[in-house]
Amino acid sequence: SVMPAGAVCPGGMAPTKLLSGGAYVTVPDGSLKPIASYPYFTTADGGVSSSYYPAASGATNPNAWAAIGWVGGSAGPGNNTYAFAVCARTATFTNTVEQAFVNGPNLASTASTTTVPCPTGSQVVGGGFSMDSEAALYGGSTFFKASQNSGDHLVASYPTDSSGNPDWSQATTKGWGARGHSGGQTLGGTHTHVWAMC
Repeated sequence: SVMPAGAVCPGGMAPTKLLSGGAYVTVPDGSLKPIASYPYFTTADGGVSSSYYPAASGATNPNAWAAIGWVGGSAGPGNNTYAFAVCARTATFTNTVEQAFVNGPNLASTASTTTVPCPTGSQVVGGGFSMDSEAALYGGSTFFKASQNSGDHLVASYPTDSSGNPDWSQATTKGWGARGHSGGQTLGGTHTHVWAMC
């Protein structure tokens, strides 16, 4: 089962702008783990949407960040999923979402990596990921599709250089990457998605 949570950037008289976000889970018992962390749009009245539709590639100015906790095996009382939104105090710029995905991992004990660059002339301000059963880019009106594989988990979410490699230098960041792992068994049908906030 999945456990979604959402965090919204403040609006009102002094609106803020979403930069990035994160996910956190508590696991006193069971196998809960973060399986998705991505930008989305709240409802028109500013409330947290129950849909948590992942933002489409090319979308501008999402105002919230979602986190999905995934229970692949046994669950337990006290498990919680938390979402974090990182927001700028100024809203005078436009943020654009870029998204990509790859098929897999579809074999036990293997990993799949996907990266997405920001457009030329823009800067990376954050990024997110998802391991799921959605075999296409999310278009902004489709809910997160849970994986069939209980062992699926993320092993990396990171800024990338112009070649799509981890940006160890911290000086040439051009995009975002994600690496998903299948665990010890798989049924196939897994996809690894990545989002960049540009």
